Amino acid sequence: VYFAGLGCLKNVRAALCRGRALKCTRCGRRGATIGCRVDRCPKTYHLPCARANGCIFDHRKFLIACTDHRHLFQPSGNKYFARIKKLKARKMMWETKKRSNDASRKDIDAEERWLENCGEDEEFLKRENKRLHRDLLRIAPVYIGGSDSAASENSFQGWESVAGLKDVIRCMKEVVIIPLLYPNFFDNLGLTPPRGVLLHGYPGTGKTLVVRSLIGACARGDRRIAYFARKGADCLGKYVGDAERQLRLLFQVAEKCQPSIIFFDEIDGLAPCRTRQQDQTHSSVVSTLLALMDGLKSRGSVVVIGATNRPEAVDPALRRPGRFDREIYFPLPSTEDRASILSLHTQKWPKPISGSLLGWIAKKTSGFAGADLQALCTQAAMNALKRNFPLQEVLSVAEKRHSSGCKNTPLPSFTVEERDWVEAFLSSPLPCSQREAGNAANDVVCSPLPVQLVPCLLRPLCTILLSLYLDERLWLPLPISKAVTLIKNYKRLIWQLLHKKGMEMLCKGFPKY
Repeated sequence: VYFAGLGCLKNVRAALCRGRALKCTRCGRRGATIGCRVDRCPKTYHLPCARANGCIFDHRKFLIACTDHRHLFQPSGNKYFARIKKLKARKMMWETKKRSNDASRKDIDAEERWLENCGEDEEFLKRENKRLHRDLLRIAPVYIGGSDSAASENSFQGWESVAGLKDVIRCMKEVVIIPLLYPNFFDNLGLTPPRGVLLHGYPGTGKTLVVRSLIGACARGDRRIAYFARKGADCLGKYVGDAERQLRLLFQVAEKCQPSIIFFDEIDGLAPCRTRQQDQTHSSVVSTLLALMDGLKSRGSVVVIGATNRPEAVDPALRRPGRFDREIYFPLPSTEDRASILSLHTQKWPKPISGSLLGWIAKKTSGFAGADLQALCTQAAMNALKRNFPLQEVLSVAEKRHSSGCKNTPLPSFTVEERDWVEAFLSSPLPCSQREAGNAANDVVCSPLPVQLVPCLLRPLCTILLSLYLDERLWLPLPISKAVTLIKNYKRLIWQLLHKKGMEMLCKGFPKY
């Protein structure tokens, strides 16, 4: 009926009629439609008769062989035994799966019966204790000072690693170290010691560096202090309520280990300003942090330090006294501060920078923060290295050291010259402060000042421009810089005009020519 060459069935009805007329070779009744697979053999059978007569079945091809031709299709050889072995292995695999499924089903039934007997509260408490233990290990503090002072001094440097920022260091000592080391001083006066400090300023001005130096200074003391450091996004979780739970555990552990210091870096990502368009999750986190920093329960000798580049992005309720009692601004370094920072970063060089070169670089790097100056020193050292030792020579020395198995093969000493500093200064990118000021200037939509407002605003505008000119540490956008340059070129004429107009107040602090 089926023609393999054509891939279709033909003469099905005629084949059915012919099958009804065929007689079985064994029983002699009609309807025997199963014939021998040999074409010349005329024997046909019913299915039960074929089995009873001892015919050979090929189940994969749905064919049979009669008793006369069974020897031609008798299974034998390696292929047959391999097939039998494969079938047995498959049968054993199914039996093994069935046994494992039965065993797992029995375990599930036993666990359900145990839960019914003991209740779900015990299992819930067990899971919660395991989760609490895991979270406590995650927020484990770093102990500094006391018996661990030797280990802590190796991890953190003291105030000697900070150049400039004298006012900032003095404020940090007043607000952090005195309340932690002498809490009885405030108790005897009936006052509440400062609870928190918010550090803000341009990027790269040393906010995190000052905190590390503070920890290093505390590590040299006799009293042990617990230190917790968290990034703004570390406390946030993917499940609802995870951030609030992490904050509560953090303050609980800090209260148990007091005196303690909690440092939140980039706190504007953890506690942004609450608005109606904001997600409810952040509002809940901010509310939890507000309650923990100044709630009904006193948290003891725990000082919270927050650092951010955008203080206006922090929620205003968090910046009030009682939560963050002091806000310390990190300004851009002045000319003297820049010179001291450069001297600090080059003090271990074979020939530290000094003299007129130090003063020239300090004057040329107006608007540079501490991180920018450190990057400038690194680039100058790399320029000197490339000038004294070509790249191929440095790589060949490294390959020889690796092949010989020698661990320490230092390069010969070299000196950083003035041309290396000039090349590093010319190739340095824009400082962080200039990028931020440029972005802020781009966000402001400027328009010409109306003519009728010029007489009213002339005096305050002149005061602002002159003040900005006298402040050397402030970087100005391009239009204001041009205006200041114009004032610098014609300052004698401006002084005479102001004196004639009776504006002697504007002449204070302005050089007379």
